[in-house]
Amino acid sequence: MTEWNDRDGISQEAVVSSAPPAFSPFITLLSLMICLTGLGAVLWSTSLSEAPALDSSSSRNLERLASRVLSFEVYANRLSRFEQFLYRLGTEELTTREDILKWYGELFSQRFQALDGVYVGVLLGEFQGSSALHSFLGENPVDGEPATVLYRALGIAYLGETHHLDMQELQARLAETMPGNWFYFQLARRLAEQTRNDVLTVSLASQLDRQTTPILWKWRVGLGIELAILGLGGLCLILLMRFHVFPAGISFSYWTFGDGLAVLSRGGALTVVVLGVVAFLPGGPYLLMEFGAILLYLPIVLMAYALLFRSRQLSINRVFGCRPFLKQVRAAFPVTMSVLGLGMLGDWGIMILGDYLGYTVHWTEWFVPDLVWGGPIQVMKTLVEFVILAPLFEEIIFRGLLFPTLFVRFGGHVAIIGSGLLFALAHGYGLLAFLTVLWSGWLWGWAYYRTGSLVPGMLAHAINNGLVVYFLMAFFR
Repeated sequence: MTEWNDRDGISQEAVVSSAPPAFSPFITLLSLMICLTGLGAVLWSTSLSEAPALDSSSSRNLERLASRVLSFEVYANRLSRFEQFLYRLGTEELTTREDILKWYGELFSQRFQALDGVYVGVLLGEFQGSSALHSFLGENPVDGEPATVLYRALGIAYLGETHHLDMQELQARLAETMPGNWFYFQLARRLAEQTRNDVLTVSLASQLDRQTTPILWKWRVGLGIELAILGLGGLCLILLMRFHVFPAGISFSYWTFGDGLAVLSRGGALTVVVLGVVAFLPGGPYLLMEFGAILLYLPIVLMAYALLFRSRQLSINRVFGCRPFLKQVRAAFPVTMSVLGLGMLGDWGIMILGDYLGYTVHWTEWFVPDLVWGGPIQVMKTLVEFVILAPLFEEIIFRGLLFPTLFVRFGGHVAIIGSGLLFALAHGYGLLAFLTVLWSGWLWGWAYYRTGSLVPGMLAHAINNGLVVYFLMAFFR
């Protein structure tokens, strides 16, 4: 196996360059305040506010999410015991239903649409019984078609209300009005059972199966990839521990703590200012949506290059350990697979603990509409952002720049913990998602500390994000 010491004849023991540029403490303090303000705004808007951020597309997004998940829940009971165990890691069927009902309650309280009301009605009728549905229909009356027809169908299907309607015509109206999703199939099936139309009942079940079967096989492919990574990662970790491939710790002091803090705070402040200015420009939201990733990462990277690397004549390879890249990829393979496997185990453990304590990840934190509804160009753009830009720039910022800054003052353990903590906070997620990002940040920081190279963290980050993208597209696109 490859040793990580003294790549290309460059010792990992680096010294702080002489004659650094002078940084004004006042500007540094002001920049830190701007950074904290921006971080506070992110935390408030995405995870600490009382209500989640919902927009005009939330209804369509939640419908797709709930329909696909609930369809798979029906099919999950037919999986092997091993597959069911893996599928249920971190969540139970009852918890899934409760989460979806809660999410629809949030949506329904903010945006009333007739179909959303019907979806809530189907959920209540299926999972909470006739009394809950009766109360809901009484508290949320509707006028006009097609809402009245759909609400009447709910009453007939779940409350046993008497009617003098032509059921064949009512089924046709449902098929015309509702998308062919889990909600439609459940409501249509209940109506078919009311009239003992066994042929239609079997046909509806068969149609739902045909929709769900491709999702099942895509899930199995993703599961196979995860299990392969887990097994290979465990083997690599055993070999690394057995043969002590990397040294016990690497010391790098490329700049002082004060200089690193000054540059990072200035870069962060510039990012906050740029994003704020763009948001208020004509067409600003569009620019943020299309170029937000570049605007988020580029200011701080350019600031670091100008004020830390260029002024000290530091080699980027010396600090980041990324060249020659292909050689580093081969050498990084055991560490990359090890942290990927540990990352998966940690994520599963966090989800299991969260389920036990009653915490869940809100759907708005992980559902990516562009991957579900976007055209080929939009999907490709999102893939590049998730699988290339985010791993590249986030590892440069949090491990390549922040980690050495903390390390020179506080040492390796604090650098790992601190850089991972800020990495997780910057994502602005809720508790469980925050913990999973924190765990990944710690692992990638550990990989950088043990190897002196960003390559293991970048590769693990890219593969991790790629798996998330795969499962999103496999389930919901």
